[in-house]
Amino acid sequence: MYQQALWVAESEPSMTWLLMVSALETAANEWQRAKGGIKKKFVSFVQAFRPDPPHQRPTERFQFPWDDENWTKALQTIYRYRSNALHDGTPFPAPMCSPPIRRPDLGVRLPDLGVCGEFPTVLAHRGKGATLRRADLPIHLHVFEYVTRNVLLKWWSSAAK
Repeated sequence: MYQQALWVAESEPSMTWLLMVSALETAANEWQRAKGGIKKKFVSFVQAFRPDPPHQRPTERFQFPWDDENWTKALQTIYRYRSNALHDGTPFPAPMCSPPIRRPDLGVRLPDLGVCGEFPTVLAHRGKGATLRRADLPIHLHVFEYVTRNVLLKWWSSAAK
């Protein structure tokens, strides 16, 4: 699922979100076979294997706070969007699927524009009859890909031991 997510990231970012969450759900079920809510397993699995922040990050103003509380909220929000997409046909919010903005004030010297903001910077987004606030749009897809890849690798490595 992770590999498929990478293949469709540019053309179908909402599908990429679904596939990455599903990849983490599958691993979380393997990791914690006891019965219980998959949302809780998903959040605790990602938290247990969550990597440190990337080495290259934008200026602090455009960084997602890399602490347990903010990650728990973000993961719960992401899982809610996953459920809405699968059960109601509501795609992930457009700002979370759009390419991140690359600007010199993100702490990157031109022409090196390799570091992007880690979350959508819109104050609000209106679509499909709902208005989402900045707090409803936790991270960009590239940050979730970084986390997904590293969580799966850390879990796989620990399972192999």
